[in-house]
Formats: sequence, C-alpha cells, structure tokens
Amino acid sequence: EEIGLLKMDVLGLSNLTILRNAMEIIEAVYGDSVKVDDLPLDDAKTFELLSRGQTHGVFQLESDGMRRYIKELKPTVFDDIVEADTLRKAVGKKIAKLLAEQKEKFIEGAVSHGGMDRGLATELFGQLEDFAQYCFNKAHAAPYALIAYQTAWLKAHYPSAFMAALMTSEQENLDKLAQAITECEQMGIDVLAPDVNESWPDFAVAPDKRSIRFGLSAIKNVGRHTVEAIVASRKADGPYRDLNDFLIRTGEAIDRKSLESLVKAGALDQLADRGRLLAGLEAMTRFAQARAAEARSGQASLFGDAPGNHDSFTLPAMVADVDSRQKLEWERELL
Repeated sequence: EEIGLLKMDVLGLSNLTILRNAMEIIEAVYGDSVKVDDLPLDDAKTFELLSRGQTHGVFQLESDGMRRYIKELKPTVFDDIVEADTLRKAVGKKIAKLLAEQKEKFIEGAVSHGGMDRGLATELFGQLEDFAQYCFNKAHAAPYALIAYQTAWLKAHYPSAFMAALMTSEQENLDKLAQAITECEQMGIDVLAPDVNESWPDFAVAPDKRSIRFGLSAIKNVGRHTVEAIVASRKADGPYRDLNDFLIRTGEAIDRKSLESLVKAGALDQLADRGRLLAGLEAMTRFAQARAAEARSGQASLFGDAPGNHDSFTLPAMVADVDSRQKLEWERELL
C-alpha cells in the first residue's frame, strides 16, 4: 500500500453459493424471482428472526456468542448490523496518525453528543488503544453486514428454500449437517429421507413446498453419474412405477455398491421393503446389468418368452423387514 499498489483480500464465501442456490430453489418451487441486491433493508420479519437468535446459517451471526448477544441487542435497523469503519481501520491497521485524529473526534463526540465526562471518555479511548496492541476489532463493515442481512432475509421469508441450500453446501460435514437438521426441526420443517421418485441431486423443497427432501448426492457411495441418470430418466419418462421399472431404466448407471447404498439409505422404500430389497440385492444387480447389456447390444434375449427371462424381476417373498434401529444406523452411516 505504501508504494501505491492496490492490495486485495479476496474471500471465497460459501454463503454466496448458498444465496445463489436459495434464489434458484425459490424460483423453481414458488415461482418468485428474488434478487438479494434489491432487498429492502428495513424488513421487520428479518429483524424479528435476528432478534430471536435464529441465525444458524446466517453469515457471521451464527456462533453461540453472536446468537446470545444478538438476542440481547435486538437489532431493528440495518446500521445495527454495521459498526464504525473508520475507527475499525485505525485500530485494526494500527495507523498512529489516523488513530490520533480519531481520538480527538471520539472524545469530543462522547462529551458533546453523549454527555460523557471528558476524563472518562479519554480513559475509554485509552482502553481501545491498549486493545489495538494485541488484537483486532471484530466490527464488520457494511459489505459483511449486507451478506448477513441477505441470508437472514431469505431464511425469514423462504425458510425451507434457504435451509435446503444451506444443507447442500454442508452435506460433506456431518456435524454441520446435523445442526442444520436440528434447526429445521425447531423451525417446524420436516427433513425427509432420500427417495428416487422425489429427490434431486441436491437437497430440495418437497412437493408440499414446506418439507425438505434429502438429495441423492448426499448418499455415500452413490456417484454423481448415477444420481444424474436417476433424475434424468425420471424427468424424461416420469416417476418409477415399480422396482422392475427402476432397474430397467437405470441399470446402465448403477452398480452393486451404489444400489446397496440406495437401499440402505431408504431411497427405494416406496418400491419395496428394505429387507426384501437387501435379500435380492445380488439378483437385482445381475438383472440390471443384463438389461443394460441388452440395451447396449440393441436386442432382447433370444429366449425372451422363456421362464426366467430378463423382462421382469421378482424379489424374494418371505423376508422379515429390517427393524427401525438398524434403519437408523444405516441412515446415519450413509447420510
């Protein structure tokens, strides 16, 4: 800076991705076009959310300390989220000349506007100077406050869309994902298991426009190629009618490992019981691979009408379903 070069600190904020994804979900689900750069900065619903401390996922305001203090401070205007930037710069950068200028302004302002005793104002500024020797001021300038406000606005007005976008960004972090699910519960939003007929690659708002459906990409061992194939076939030809239909239409993209993970995570629960699905896993895999091979060769089996042909598949009939505890263990392991 002293020799005239422009110094930039470029941050990669996941919050910006969350904002973008939330806006896309809002438009797809509710048909509303939201532009965060055009939001009114005096929205009462947003400040009510902040004052409740319901700030999980809100930029810079989600730590335990911030949640505790923001509930006490109860911001009501945008300036409550921004603090003084010139003083922050002087203290944070330790610029002696600028700090001396700010000292006079600070003391005069405290005396003339705040009615403070001059000696007390001088002592208070001295504490700020001492603080500057070993730390930095945590005040956030307007751009940070604006991102905080934008995330809070989306969460206040479109909670399900915002939380779905947040969970998509945090799906690789089990602890953060668990916190987000807990937050959804506290907000009255149901988080539903993945489902091949309703899930998208990422977390999404369910057809009821309130619940959140787990994304297929959040299932371990299920690759992006498999997920995209499942969704693409459903978009092109409608929901999967039964297990046969699913295996025939997706066999090319599914191997045994991904099929097992889909079953254990509950993504095929609408098509059959998990116990029967697991008992027939090997046969399901062979059936899917055979149909995929036939599709590649462009012909059906030579003995298509014979017993045991590849045109249909039947699961083992008498298999006890898996108990709920085992299901929960699988879901925790794979989701």
